[in-house]
Amino acid sequence: MGRVIKRIPKNYDGNRPTGRQIRELLPKILGKLSNQYHEKFYQLVWDWPSIVGEQIGKMTRAVSYESGILKVYVSNSTLYSLLVEHEKPRLINIYKKKFPKACFRDIFFKIGIV
Repeated sequence: MGRVIKRIPKNYDGNRPTGRQIRELLPKILGKLSNQYHEKFYQLVWDWPSIVGEQIGKMTRAVSYESGILKVYVSNSTLYSLLVEHEKPRLINIYKKKFPKACFRDIFFKIGIV
């Protein structure tokens, strides 16, 4: 078998380990993940009107996305009932398809100021 050649890092002075400590790497990695994570949440809330359509979009407002649950304010009780009883499963499926990496679980509707 041939001779094994060890790779020596550039600018290595021979006095310290070549590996990097986790405390050096972690902030950079978490920063990148955090940016991607927040973009997804913002997009989930932002896309609500285009997903439900113009008419329903005028009478509702997505306000937050936390722990896989989108919170949406609805202007009146009639629309609230329609969304909860008939449209919720369809809307959840749309979100799951559009944002597969967001771990979308549910939509919480609440009557409130739109």
